[in-house]
Amino acid sequence: HQVESTLQRLRSTLDASGREGQSHSTLLQEDISKLHSAITGLSSDFQEHKRLTQQMQTKMASQVAALEAPEPTNGNANNNSNNNTNGSTLALGNGMGYENSSSNSKLLAGGYALTSGGES
Repeated sequence: HQVESTLQRLRSTLDASGREGQSHSTLLQEDISKLHSAITGLSSDFQEHKRLTQQMQTKMASQVAALEAPEPTNGNANNNSNNNTNGSTLALGNGMGYENSSSNSKLLAGGYALTSGGES
């Protein structure tokens, strides 16, 4: 009789621990699902940011190239200079700009100027 009661107690304990394990397993699966959704969202946000950054970089590069391009001579044989003596400034958005003159070039970003040539 004592063996049967001990066996019954062990079965009861085993059933309870099985239910508890199943409950933990379900919670873990839910947490993993939430993490998967969060990582998928972050990945999507990162890809969109990367696309927009590349788009802005391409736009800035084409604008800088346009500023650095030689001016057309319009058939004037005496104009041998490729420099813009009047200087020019280009607003690139997001607080950035590019300034070009015959003596120096500046890339303006967030209140700072990166200067090339001449004095700043």
